[in-house]
Amino acid sequence: MYEQHSTGATVVEFQACRALLATVLESLARPPAAIPRYGGRLPNPKGVDAELLRFWLARCETQHGERCSGASLAPRLDPVADLLLIDVVDNCIVEAAGDSIPRFVAPSYVWGETNKVMLTTGNVTKLAEKDALTSVELPSTISDAISVTRNLGIHHLWVDTLCIKQDDESHKASQIAQMASIYALATLTVIAAASNHADTGLSRVSVEPHWAASGPIHAVHSPGVSLIPVLDSFDDFAPGPLASSSWYARAWTMQEHFLSMRKLIFAENQVYWHC
Repeated sequence: MYEQHSTGATVVEFQACRALLATVLESLARPPAAIPRYGGRLPNPKGVDAELLRFWLARCETQHGERCSGASLAPRLDPVADLLLIDVVDNCIVEAAGDSIPRFVAPSYVWGETNKVMLTTGNVTKLAEKDALTSVELPSTISDAISVTRNLGIHHLWVDTLCIKQDDESHKASQIAQMASIYALATLTVIAAASNHADTGLSRVSVEPHWAASGPIHAVHSPGVSLIPVLDSFDDFAPGPLASSSWYARAWTMQEHFLSMRKLIFAENQVYWHC
């Protein structure tokens, strides 16, 4: 722990290691009294912890009740119609049948100047075939969002560029008109907060965080373990370092953020859960 005193001196304090340092997931599962007062974070060398993401979602859905599910604006908005989704298991575009729209994830990201595949009237039939999306080049952020959705155990993802026919003005107008309903209805939104364009990717999924190399996050290394400090928390109105990101500066991403009842926020060095 780093402690700053009025004299300007910095004191470094270490707690006695009586047991193995907890991972984030283990800390959440412990009673509050069992959580150490001081401690470092154990970075997962394998990337984002899929088990932790599933834990966050399951805890919200099973324990938060109306505090979260009741906060959804979906019942107050127009129903969603003619929705196309990505099936992340069969890797293709599918139609949401009638009124029974399955659980789905929606990404919030900045497209930028990326030139990659988009849904059109000319390729919609081809992209509806099983495994069609494995044979096309997807932007890194979308590819990572598919991976995160799959790891969460959710079968469907909605992405504007792949679920709206970009050359069909009628389809585009109808889908843009219901964007608020789509984000309000989504089980959760994956926010690419550190992304300047769709090829940036998601930190800890395909992008190595800065603390793993030379960067702004200081890591302490000792034999057998590396520790990083707990990073800034995310708040709706005081997002700290995210305020300077391209994602935070866009009006449409602000709408997506506030309409979503659950969010996985992929910042430059850390993943946040917000519900």
